[in-house]
Amino acid sequence: MGSITLEFAPGVDLEGGPTTYRIRSPTWSLRLEDFGEDTLEALRQLKSGRSTEREILARLRGSTNSAPHTVGSWFALLDALQVRGGVACTLSEGTEPLCRWVPAPDGPRSSQNGTAGNRPVALSQYALLRPSGGRWILKSPFGAAAVEVLDPRVVALLGHLTSPATPAELPTGELALSADSVTSTVSVLLELGLLVGEGVAEGQAATAGWSPADFTFHVSSGIESPARPCWNGSVAPASPPAPVLHPTSGEPTLQFPAPDPEGVSGRAMTLHEALEGRTSIREYDDASPIGVEDLGELLHLCLRVTRMVEGDGSARYAHSHRPYPSGGALYPLEIYPVVRLCRGLAGGVYHYDPLLHALRHRKDLDPRMDRALSWAAAAMGGGAEPQVLLVIGARPARVFWKYHSIGYALILREVGAVMQTLYLGAHSIGLAPCAIGAGDGLLLPGVTDVGFDPGEISVGGFCLGSSNS
Repeated sequence: MGSITLEFAPGVDLEGGPTTYRIRSPTWSLRLEDFGEDTLEALRQLKSGRSTEREILARLRGSTNSAPHTVGSWFALLDALQVRGGVACTLSEGTEPLCRWVPAPDGPRSSQNGTAGNRPVALSQYALLRPSGGRWILKSPFGAAAVEVLDPRVVALLGHLTSPATPAELPTGELALSADSVTSTVSVLLELGLLVGEGVAEGQAATAGWSPADFTFHVSSGIESPARPCWNGSVAPASPPAPVLHPTSGEPTLQFPAPDPEGVSGRAMTLHEALEGRTSIREYDDASPIGVEDLGELLHLCLRVTRMVEGDGSARYAHSHRPYPSGGALYPLEIYPVVRLCRGLAGGVYHYDPLLHALRHRKDLDPRMDRALSWAAAAMGGGAEPQVLLVIGARPARVFWKYHSIGYALILREVGAVMQTLYLGAHSIGLAPCAIGAGDGLLLPGVTDVGFDPGEISVGGFCLGSSNS
């Protein structure tokens, strides 16, 4: 069988001496207490290079200085490291490493422990193989670890496992791998949940309607790893954050006046009334369309910047405050009103400046924007086109600067917060609101006319108009 060796995971190190030691990573620290020189030597083996567990135990048991409890203490320490993702395992054929992984005991676990034997196995339908830094990464939301594939022969092996096969049926000669190495590789991938036995149901995800891409995003958007932590914490960012406000240029096309406090208070309702009365309205009164003053009041009530905070060049970064919540007060969302019919405002595409409470004209309506309005009507179930479509864009770099693996999930959660805020505001003003559930990820290029740019993407839409009721 191929040999499995152990070493510290990337970013993990042994520090200290001569009497006090710590095992430290970028996200955790483990203080060593009541340890002997034999245990310390075993840790040095993990730090200096790959040793099999059998080799480490042989040295511990063969040491003349080893106390009776040393082996038990070593297993307890090894478990503590594995719980923290501090140990990497490497499967090799002779001196050639085939694949490496860092077990994650708190993550999803495979129920298919043991060797592959003569069972037909195949790649999980949720497995994803992608290139990274000249190597391949194999992972699955059901997997107990992401596997770094270090040898192209293993990639070729995976190509033969798109349909069920036993290890004995795999072409060892064509793969240039020994039968033992093939069996060991298949057994490791099976135990990690990246392969499944023929006819084995992969949890309840498929029967619950999850697509592989959606379930992978659901799991990975909340998982922290040393290579991709959820947030940078005390780690100094390599670059400053993206600007608080969109780097627009030119004078505003329309400067909204601040809403009249007396007019607002005259039709104010309680939060309870707004929550109880909030509903989606998909029909509009085009004979008496939404007015520019209503649009301005809604944007002021729901989306404006209420306060700016300057950065201090260190821990505190520049940010803003607005009526809805945002992770880290980063506020990556941008609002682009696409106006079909609005009393006092020419049709066209605009960008909302939340600090100045103003609109900047981006372009006139064109066939692509006409299609966007038709798409919005279809997304609401057919019928009338919205008088105003608020295209919600996002600048991901603003969030990814601080939050890494959870950044995109935070953006989508913020979209939900904005939509509810707009619902409550529109209902209190007497407008007809409707959030769009279906999305067009390529809508924003048509709005901005700058082509597709991953630096600013469309993440939602919200329809507005005057109510028939």
